[in-house]
Amino acid sequence: QLLPAVYNSLESDLGFDPVQLGLITAIRSLLQSVLTPVWGYYGDKVSRKKLLALGCYIWAFFTLMVALSTTFESMLIARALSGIGLAVLYPTASSLLADYYPENTRGRAFGLLGLTGILGAVLGTLYATSIADVPMFGMEGWRFAFISMAAVSFVLGILIHIFGKDPLRGYSEEQLKGLINEKTEQHYKISKSDVKKILSNKTFDLIVLQGM
Repeated sequence: QLLPAVYNSLESDLGFDPVQLGLITAIRSLLQSVLTPVWGYYGDKVSRKKLLALGCYIWAFFTLMVALSTTFESMLIARALSGIGLAVLYPTASSLLADYYPENTRGRAFGLLGLTGILGAVLGTLYATSIADVPMFGMEGWRFAFISMAAVSFVLGILIHIFGKDPLRGYSEEQLKGLINEKTEQHYKISKSDVKKILSNKTFDLIVLQGM
């Protein structure tokens, strides 16, 4: 949410026009949307804890690059590449959450995850808007907003890497207790029939459609 919150500051400080700001915003969203399924697929093959930490590091680095940008081209590239890190977060976190919580509490856990995302967006917008035009430590306020968020993301990556838990996939499913171990988990692969079954689920299709 940082970029839309500082549009006015970018217009006055860097001379960006609304079309350029729209392109910078759109390219990040597009790259994130395209890569999210890719990272979701990759997350079934590697440590999700390490992948989630990696997403935080990528996001932190390119958010910092946005803060240091001085031209439209440099910010466009930095913002686009930050979408790579953002694309990691949601599918990986959702996969972990599904294995942290059993079926009877999983819905509430996902609801709380969504709630924290919305609260973070609100607080991030208020934070960036309030300091965007206020010089901070010898720099424009909007740059400091991006630098501080990059720092938070980097620290979160470290915490996830050190303290995060990566349970066996399917661990919290009562029907699979005693049937899944590290050997069988690592050998599971998504097949075309799995994809066909998921896409034929009308509830899933409706969720995707409303998102679009």
